[in-house]
Amino acid sequence: MESPPKPLSVGSLIDGRYRLVRFIDGGGMGKVYEAADTRLADKSVAIKVLLQNLVGDGKLFEQLHRRFEQEAQLCALLASQPGIIQVSDFGIDDQRPYLVMEYLGAPPLGRSLKEVILHEGPLSLERTIRLAVQICESLQYAHSVRTHLGGRQIMGVVHRDIKPSNIFVMDRGRGNEFTKILDFGIAKAVSDVSLALGTNMGFIGTCDYASPEQLRGEDLDGRTDIYSLGIVLYQMLTGQLPLQPQTNSFAGWYQAHNHDQPTDLSSLKLGEAVPAEIARAIMSCLAKNPDQRPASMQELSERLQAGLVAPTHLLVAPTHQRPQVEAGEPARADTVFAATATSPKAAAVKARVQNPPEPTTTTGPGSLALLLGAGLGLAVVVGGGAALFWSSRSQAPPKPPAPKPAAASVSEGNSGIQVQRLEIHRPENEKAAVHKNLPLFESASRLEGHTQPVSALAVSADGTKLASGGSDRTVRLWNLGDGTAGLSLSDNLDSVRSVALARSRPLVISGGSDRSIRLWDGESGQLQRTLNGYSGAVLAVAVSPDEQVIAGGSADGTVKLWNAESGELLRTLSGHTDAVRALAFSPDGKLLATGSDDRTLRLWEVAGGDEPLRTLSGHAGAVRAIAFSLDGSLLATGSSDGAARLWDPASGKLLRTLSEHERAVNAVAISPDGKLLATGSDDRTVRLWRLPTGELEQTFKPTGRPINALAFSPDGTSLIVAGDDPTIRIWRRTSSDASLSP
Repeated sequence: MESPPKPLSVGSLIDGRYRLVRFIDGGGMGKVYEAADTRLADKSVAIKVLLQNLVGDGKLFEQLHRRFEQEAQLCALLASQPGIIQVSDFGIDDQRPYLVMEYLGAPPLGRSLKEVILHEGPLSLERTIRLAVQICESLQYAHSVRTHLGGRQIMGVVHRDIKPSNIFVMDRGRGNEFTKILDFGIAKAVSDVSLALGTNMGFIGTCDYASPEQLRGEDLDGRTDIYSLGIVLYQMLTGQLPLQPQTNSFAGWYQAHNHDQPTDLSSLKLGEAVPAEIARAIMSCLAKNPDQRPASMQELSERLQAGLVAPTHLLVAPTHQRPQVEAGEPARADTVFAATATSPKAAAVKARVQNPPEPTTTTGPGSLALLLGAGLGLAVVVGGGAALFWSSRSQAPPKPPAPKPAAASVSEGNSGIQVQRLEIHRPENEKAAVHKNLPLFESASRLEGHTQPVSALAVSADGTKLASGGSDRTVRLWNLGDGTAGLSLSDNLDSVRSVALARSRPLVISGGSDRSIRLWDGESGQLQRTLNGYSGAVLAVAVSPDEQVIAGGSADGTVKLWNAESGELLRTLSGHTDAVRALAFSPDGKLLATGSDDRTLRLWEVAGGDEPLRTLSGHAGAVRAIAFSLDGSLLATGSSDGAARLWDPASGKLLRTLSEHERAVNAVAISPDGKLLATGSDDRTVRLWRLPTGELEQTFKPTGRPINALAFSPDGTSLIVAGDDPTIRIWRRTSSDASLSP
């Protein structure tokens, strides 16, 4: 008889590699720990140890191991979808199966949706739909997987345990949230192992959110996840469940889900009105008969978005990559499909939810595609701004390679959807979508080195140096001339949210979620000083043109001014009533502009005064980005209301509102010659506008992921973009328009 496994505790070593550091959570199927990967310099990972032990004779153990391995491989296959947690390893240690996953961090970086609802109560309508669209995208991806694995034909992967605790909400900075779905395939793996062992673990899943057919033990498809997500969405809006069983037991929930009618969402008195179309969409998810539910996550996403009728609520669904794998071939992350909706229903939804998409050309190695219709579109988010750095020599960034022709084939898909597969032969995965025949900027090169999304950028005065900061807790310095990486500054205790660079000396400044500002020697990489005193994350930093003052804006609503030489706190500006997300010094150093979640832009005299010189109102949402023109005559702002605005800083007069973006504007930058404004948005586009007319010149989509930062080079020939991924992209000016030449 085999001895039972040894109890697990902090300090235990799993498979001779993963040392348990901290217990995170536990449920019916396993326990989750933060662990250190001893083979990779103690890199933080999350490890889930399943409660079901694998015991038995050699043959049975081998079968069980293979079955668990296949489910783990399916989880890993889904990792190419950013909204699903990545699985990096799996195995069996001391009879216990385990999965190794990416470590998502702890608050304030993120928390489960269960914790969000518990601490905040019902979510706003707009926030609920924004998160729901992301969740639908991730689940649609999983439901669409087609491949062979271990002799089985996989026709979609069903989660089986969608609930708030399995949805992680992460803060990517500047008030933007994105979701990660946890525990894909875990319920199926545990169920299979339990049945094979002849053990009775009872129902595998969570009764509160289980579909009627799941409780009946029937074969499941993606519609069971739609039912569960419907309950989650109901709870997000109301703070309560749609069904209340007589007893909190399997029998009680079986009766409720199979026979009781849920409380109609439209009958509840909520703090915020829920449009009828959205209420109907959510309630349709709760139909007892799967055939009466939305047919797919894509359809549910379309209906939810179509129900938002206010202009500020218009959304564009995130890019959906549908994996399509030929029999016997491994899944490829670079194979996705382009769909254009031709059905009347899809066209109607698309017309209501988004503007017609710009013509887009995508480039990249292998097979690539664009999802242009049925409410699903490519998108980009941009934030951050430019700063100055020292340099000893000047080098121009490399020019983009000449494009090669692409071959395309078109085939007829199902349900009025045309699928286009593009065979593209070019080293970059992006190209401009333009309003005119000649694009102003085209993709040129990439910088890779960060291991998590980049959230901030700063460029040197001569354009040869770049600093970047990201969620991997590092600040990296780059040589823009040849694209090589320089120093990596890694003494940050948490995510880096902002960076700034001095003009004439090697001073690097970073602000982060650890509530501090750090000053670094940019030549040696040595940490010179840490500035403390904030009670919230430092979301924005800047250094005055004379390099005497450092400004830092925080989630605690304050702006602090520091002596750059001594680190002495000079003043605290306390006029804002909410988080300060953006700030910038005027070119002459006399003014400091600050933007806040309180929807105001404030101008302060740097030399003194505890009250703002001027408070500018006009945005209907948080002010997330600020930029001065080089001559100081123009001030640009971006807001969560989806608009960019141009102001006269001398008078405070609003000059122009640019409202082409469909979602929050997270970044603005004015070219050095003052002739172009670049804006970036949650609608996943970067837009270039001619100044001072505000004419839209170009729209491009650098990546299928949100963009967190952008900056012009000082000569205006390059635009540097950091997306919600580890890659920094450089776009190069190509226009021959004399009026826009630098």
